[in-house]
Amino acid sequence: MMKENTQTLRSPNLFSSHFADTTDGYVLSLKAVILLARVKQFNRRTLKKSGLATAGQDGAGHDRLKATAAWRQVQSQVELFRTTLPKIGQEGSVIDPNLLFAHALVYTAAITLHEHHINLMAFGDPSSAYVLAAARGAFSLVLE
Repeated sequence: MMKENTQTLRSPNLFSSHFADTTDGYVLSLKAVILLARVKQFNRRTLKKSGLATAGQDGAGHDRLKATAAWRQVQSQVELFRTTLPKIGQEGSVIDPNLLFAHALVYTAAITLHEHHINLMAFGDPSSAYVLAAARGAFSLVLE
């Protein structure tokens, strides 16, 4: 019999629920690796199929891609995981390196998801702003 709080790779709450009795920094870092792999898989499959594999190509094509359910699902997973990760050093002064790694990978996943969709010619491009915010977040990990 499985416990009520067991998660699998297919669990819909994999990136939003982190059960205290079974989740530590190591488990969160594994979840972050899974998230990054999903982002890479999405990019590899979707960009190749759509022919939009190069950043800056066909802004309208990238906008159509970002309007798809598949894009919204991956973007939602990145944001859910980022917002539900425990803060670093929250449980005392000792920094858990696995939790730090998980935070770094979430920012990497966010940058990786948006990097092919940056339109440098459009002022206020959402993907450019998102990548910049993720880069600042990753940099803040070093400063803290």
